[in-house]
Amino acid sequence: MNQTDESPMRFNESLERLKVSVEAGAERYDKDGNLNLGYVDGIILPILSDLLKDLCIQIENIHKFNGNDARYVTHYTSMDTLYSLLKNEIKRKNTIKAGKYISKTECKASLLLYDSFHSNDPDEGNYLISKLQEKYSWIKTTDVSHAYITSFIVPQSQCNTDRGNVRDDLVFWRTYGKEGEGCSLEISVPNLLLHRVSYGNSGIQSTMPILRSILDPLDQLAKKDEDIAKIMSDVICKSLEQIRYLYKSKAYNYEHEARIIIPESYINDKDQIKFDFQREDAYLPRIRHYYEHNRLAISKLLVSGSVITLGPCIPYVHSVNYYIRSLIRKAGLSDPQVRISEINYRKP
Repeated sequence: MNQTDESPMRFNESLERLKVSVEAGAERYDKDGNLNLGYVDGIILPILSDLLKDLCIQIENIHKFNGNDARYVTHYTSMDTLYSLLKNEIKRKNTIKAGKYISKTECKASLLLYDSFHSNDPDEGNYLISKLQEKYSWIKTTDVSHAYITSFIVPQSQCNTDRGNVRDDLVFWRTYGKEGEGCSLEISVPNLLLHRVSYGNSGIQSTMPILRSILDPLDQLAKKDEDIAKIMSDVICKSLEQIRYLYKSKAYNYEHEARIIIPESYINDKDQIKFDFQREDAYLPRIRHYYEHNRLAISKLLVSGSVITLGPCIPYVHSVNYYIRSLIRKAGLSDPQVRISEINYRKP
């Protein structure tokens, strides 16, 4: 099994250099009672950063789907979101038709990647770190980082042509479909964008040995000095931003989730991050922020083969169905199907 995209020999050589550097630092610490932090910054951290980068790519690949094709996945959302997507697409098409200029920030009609702060899992992004901390207590998260995420439900059939029925599932209606008053979008998304989420201890088994190959050599030095431990911990946590949102506790394994994830630190132009103020009471707004991905434009997702399912608790659902079909026609979308949920459910 290849450790990285480079040759195993080169990886092993780098790992050996890390071990030698850490051991030398530990010996110097034992002899002098301290270790110049410049040694850690200049000798250990560059090797550590490169190794973590390579291993995170390997771990990320474990979560990818095979092949370069696309697969059907389902996204539950609100009717307001669907209306907004379709109306913005109509506005975009009409603006183009009129020969007018459209800036990159105008008439956006795409699924959004929302900040991880507002996830339904209050421990979002921390599961992997917490498991590492069980053995390496010196790894601590000091900075509050976050990512932008769009989530999808993956059919459990191994055959991409057999989509199952996740687009019309009572658990998902209640959890993510606005208690049945929302909708689900069954859409085709390229495999290269998606990463499968792993759950619980079993989901992390393949990852822990990979990371331990690097963390074990660091352990002896980190336990000697808090400042040294902090410097190394910061580099580790920063590197893990790439994969930390691919793990959740076992309680969420019913979700069968795949994600598109962009860590905030990966976004160079912070002006591309937009803010949404949702007022829930008379005093304090709920502030959410989001990022847009070009490949999630609704014109690329709601095409022939995709399915919009209207929730089981939508009032006057046949009238809503008629309205959605009208918006689809005006938007010039390529014939997505519109269906009504077959589930018999009444909102509590």
